[in-house]
Amino acid sequence: MINIGIFEIKHHHVYLSNICKICKIENSEVTVFTTEHVISKAKYLLKEIPQIKFVIKKDSESYTAFFRKVECICNTKIDLLFVNTIQGNLLDLFHFLNFSPKCKSILTIHNVNLWLKPKISLKIKNGARYPALVRSVNSIISSAMKHLILQKYDAINV
Repeated sequence: MINIGIFEIKHHHVYLSNICKICKIENSEVTVFTTEHVISKAKYLLKEIPQIKFVIKKDSESYTAFFRKVECICNTKIDLLFVNTIQGNLLDLFHFLNFSPKCKSILTIHNVNLWLKPKISLKIKNGARYPALVRSVNSIISSAMKHLILQKYDAINV
């Protein structure tokens, strides 16, 4: 029996459904780690797939606490973890930077160039406003964090 985890906390409910169908084979147990928001969008798709377990983030639960809970479950009960695309804001990246389950893990990336060939630029035009500088610094920090996050995974799914 292989225990497979699927981690989706933001958007890709259709992809979540598809990966569940692929993973729910004979001699597998699938656990989905997600939020109420994703479940509400995927409910009609996931009802076709029998015997999936869910670990759902409570509204009162912080993302930090939820990530710790998922990591603990993965360390003790999951053999293979699929992490769906990490959305690029700094807070999300920070959570995944600190997320290191001991099981084998695969990161799904939809925009490969964004992750593997980042465009880093600090070119600020004369008279540029404050938001342009913030975006440039944010881009540089995000690229560095993505590089560190990628190193934590055993494989990338594109």
